[in-house]
Amino acid sequence: MEYLNQYIDFFNNYSFYNDYIGQSIVFAAFLLSLRCPNTRFLLGFILVVDFLYLLLRQKVNLPALGGWYYVIVLCGDILIAYGIISRLRLASWLSSILPQWAAERLEASVKQYQLTRQEIILVLLYSASALLSCITLIERLVRKSTGLDILLMGTSINSFF
Repeated sequence: MEYLNQYIDFFNNYSFYNDYIGQSIVFAAFLLSLRCPNTRFLLGFILVVDFLYLLLRQKVNLPALGGWYYVIVLCGDILIAYGIISRLRLASWLSSILPQWAAERLEASVKQYQLTRQEIILVLLYSASALLSCITLIERLVRKSTGLDILLMGTSINSFF
């Protein structure tokens, strides 16, 4: 019975494990990649966007927002995908407004800019996540406006919360 209680407790705290363990792994990878400017910028950018999402999630019960939850997830996914694609412009702009010690690190990322296969795959993954959020939002809007109670995407995504 004790094992079952531990199993139930793990899934009750799933969002805690999902949020903070993922952030810890990305932060460890960030620390390991400090010598590579491209990877440092990519992981740093993902850490900042994920940290902002975590702050928002702690302050607001996002699943309780209904359809706005999917809009927020959609915007986060698009922001990360766009940030990866437009890294050269973003790093140039950030190096002009940040302090000197941070600007030097960003300038190295600008000078050694190279879009890798891994980054293209990340863009595709974030785009797929954005597409699923968009489909789920459309499904929710159709369900609310027509009264149809068909849940294809919403039940599988909302079951994690």
